[in-house]
Amino acid sequence: MYVICIYKMKVHENIPGNVKQGSGCCCRNQLSALPACLCGLPLKVLIASNNKLGSLPEEIGQLKQLMELDVSCNEITALPQQIGQLKSLRELNVRRNYLKVLPQELVDLPLVKFDFSCNKVLVIPICFREMKQLQVLLLENNPLQSPPAQVRDGSKAVSSRDTPSLVRA
Repeated sequence: MYVICIYKMKVHENIPGNVKQGSGCCCRNQLSALPACLCGLPLKVLIASNNKLGSLPEEIGQLKQLMELDVSCNEITALPQQIGQLKSLRELNVRRNYLKVLPQELVDLPLVKFDFSCNKVLVIPICFREMKQLQVLLLENNPLQSPPAQVRDGSKAVSSRDTPSLVRA
């Protein structure tokens, strides 16, 4: 397992030399792209928040053991389809980016917590009702024009108009 910390580190430094225990922190580095070598490591946690990332590499799908991905507070405009290959992902934080569309591939993930608040999402795909393990969905501060009338919540439905964040009990 690997721990990567490139906090206040120059991007050209040797990242694998700093590796120890299964998680990586690339936050607050003004990174415009994730180093390609990250996607070949057996990470369980990757935190790349508060950078200047405009996108995620397609190679992100290689992180098969990844359980938590935090790319909040960046400049990401779209998530790659390969994000659907992260079959261990339980927490995804894409808060405060520039996302307009949520990929349908997210439905296939075992997400428990999904935060896409403070983006530019207009529509929540209907298929998101099939996210059976989802317990926390944070979606406030999006210009939602056509949200589903209800988001299924076990035996009850929670209206997206009732609360800015939908939480399963």
